[in-house]
Amino acid sequence: MAAHLFPFHPCLLCLFFFFFILFLGADATSGFISIDCGASDSYTDADGIHWESDRAYISNGESRAVQSTESMATPLTTLRMFSSRKKNCYPILLPDARRILARVSFHYGNYDKKAAPPTFELQFDGNSWATVVTRMDGAVYFEAVYDVRMGRTSICVAQTIPKQLPFVSSIEVRQLENSMYDGEPTFAFFLLRRWSFGATDIVR
Repeated sequence: MAAHLFPFHPCLLCLFFFFFILFLGADATSGFISIDCGASDSYTDADGIHWESDRAYISNGESRAVQSTESMATPLTTLRMFSSRKKNCYPILLPDARRILARVSFHYGNYDKKAAPPTFELQFDGNSWATVVTRMDGAVYFEAVYDVRMGRTSICVAQTIPKQLPFVSSIEVRQLENSMYDGEPTFAFFLLRRWSFGATDIVR
C-alpha cells in the first residue's frame, strides 16, 4: 500500500486533546480487532472483548512472557519480540473501514531478564508514528485516528538502536464512522492525553 504523509497540524492535535472515546468497552463486532501479541490461544476477557492470538497476523518474532503478571491485564502478560529484520509489520484487513482508531501497547516486564527496556520506532502504513521508549514498570501505549486505503493498514515496529529489540504486547483497532474526527484524510490525530471531565475516579 502506498504510504501517506501525515503532517503536524496543531489545531487537529488540540481538538483530539479534548475528545473522549469509550474505546475498550465494546463487544467484539465487525471492525473491532483485538490482538494479544505472543498469546498461544484466542480468548474472551471479563469485559466480553475477544482477543486473538497474533499467529494469524505475523510469522516472524518470538513469543515471550513477562516476569510478573500480578494485577496485570492479560494482553500485557505476553509479547512478541523481534530479533531479526530491522522492521516487522502486522498487516490488518478491515474491508469496510475508511477511518480507524488504532492503539498499540508495550509492556517490557523484564521478559528477557536483562533489566534493559528498549527504545524503537512505531510506524503505520510506512509513516513514522512515535518513538517508543519502554520502561521497567508499567506499560506505554500509543493511539492514532487515521484513514486507511483499500480496507487495510499495516502497523510496524522498527529497530533504531543496535541490540535494542522491538516488541509488541497488544494491538487494538476500532472502525469509526467516517463523520467522526472530521479532517483532511491525509492528516492523523495522535493522542496526547485522555481526560474524563467531572469523574471522581478512573474510568474505561
